[in-house]
Amino acid sequence: MPSYIVICKSTATPPKVEAAKQYAREKGATVGADYAVLNGFQVSFDDDVDALDTMRRLDSVDSVEIDQEIEIQS
Repeated sequence: MPSYIVICKSTATPPKVEAAKQYAREKGATVGADYAVLNGFQVSFDDDVDALDTMRRLDSVDSVEIDQEIEIQS
């Protein structure tokens, strides 16, 4: 099951973020870690393109990106 990072808009209130999580659960996703600094969370979806596209269009959501390792260079 692929993992994604959902970043909510900076204006999204905690209830709006929770509503986005609930939407994901209703579509069969597993909600994982919260990222308070990003105002977002991790979610694992089956390859349900429709659910991902709809999640991207939620008023509270800024972006949905595939979860991947990043390397920070100093």
